[in-house]
Amino acid sequence: MQTVTLNNAVEMPRTELDYAASCLGATIAEGITVRGEEVKDAGTEVEAWLRRIGLPAR
Repeated sequence: MQTVTLNNAVEMPRTELDYAASCLGATIAEGITVRGEEVKDAGTEVEAWLRRIGLPAR
């Protein structure tokens, strides 16, 4: 099972810690931060991140 979490970038480190604590044995992959005003131009960065963590980019 793969989960992608969208949230405020300030909360991301805490979110990863929460997942690690509540999902013992799970693999917590590298996250990505894309600011709201940069979303429309972030396609290339998001696709690279998806490939880096082993998920299909499209």
